[in-house]
Amino acid sequence: MALVGAVIYLSLTADFPGYLQIENDLKIGHILAYAVLMFYFAQLLVTPRMAWLFAGLFVVMGIVLEYLQGITDYRTFSYFDMLANYLGVTFGFIASKTSLVHTVERIDRKIAGHFLS
Repeated sequence: MALVGAVIYLSLTADFPGYLQIENDLKIGHILAYAVLMFYFAQLLVTPRMAWLFAGLFVVMGIVLEYLQGITDYRTFSYFDMLANYLGVTFGFIASKTSLVHTVERIDRKIAGHFLS
C-alpha cells in the first residue's frame, strides 16, 4: 500500500521533488510508476481475475488523479498522462506474466534468509 500511497502523494503534491522530474517530460515517470504498481500487485494476487481487477483499479486511479490535478492551481491535467499511466499498467501486467513472475517472492526469500540465518 506504500507504493499506492507514494503514487497518490507524488501525483497531488505541490512540492514535487525536482530530482524525480525527467527532462522534457517524456511521461517515463508515469509509465514506470504504474508499471511497478501493476507488476508488484500482480505477483501478490492469487487469481488472474484479481490481477485484472487491480489493473482496472490502477487505470481508474490514474484517471481520477489526473482530474484531481486539474482542479489544483499547481498541477496540470493531461490526457497524455492518462495514456502513460495506462501504458504503465499494461507493461506491468505483461511483465508479471513473463519469467519475472516470481521476482517479488525471490527477493522476499533472500531478505528473509539474511534475517533468519
